[in-house]
Amino acid sequence: MNKQLVGFNIVITANNFNPTVFNQVWLYKNKIATEEDFKLPGNVIADGFTQISAENFVIIITPQQLQFIPRNIDIAFGTIKGILVKLIELIPQTPFIGIDINFDWHFTLDTSFHEYTKSKFWNENNPFLKHFATPDCSYGYYISKNIEEVNDVRLKLNIKPIQFPVIGQESQERLQLLFNYHKDYKSEDINRILTMLQDWDKLYNNSDYNSNLLFNE
Repeated sequence: MNKQLVGFNIVITANNFNPTVFNQVWLYKNKIATEEDFKLPGNVIADGFTQISAENFVIIITPQQLQFIPRNIDIAFGTIKGILVKLIELIPQTPFIGIDINFDWHFTLDTSFHEYTKSKFWNENNPFLKHFATPDCSYGYYISKNIEEVNDVRLKLNIKPIQFPVIGQESQERLQLLFNYHKDYKSEDINRILTMLQDWDKLYNNSDYNSNLLFNE
């Protein structure tokens, strides 16, 4: 059995971002991105859409949301504190309304997906599942709860078998655990967004711990 974090990002929503504000001059002046970053492929600055593809992160901005994608977990917390927090502090008048922090964990198994997922998620007392009892079936689970110890954020956990494409090989069967930590805000308070960003590592640890629980009962 092998566990791997294959993706993670932060999505901040607002009533109205202005993507044109995040132009090359503004980003360079405020030390969000460097001159070298703008030489990398994938940078787009246009009306209604901005994408900054830097060495350590990617930022995508539309009028409805800002998405921040660190390049790898080892530098994630540093780039979130050093880049994303700084960026948010530079636009305090933006009407922020919510935040999502997402972690995408994958497991490969040494045993049959049908047998393993059935042993974890099958409920013989559920009459609906009796229609899905054939040997070619795999099973998943959905859980939602509040995480009181981290700003009472709402966790939505989706567990499901997937076929993961592998370059030059056949697709690989994996069990995906997709953690979404979500918080809506009724008042447009930048400090609440900043607090959530400062707690990013606590949510990462929560996803890591809970994903291990599935296999270490």
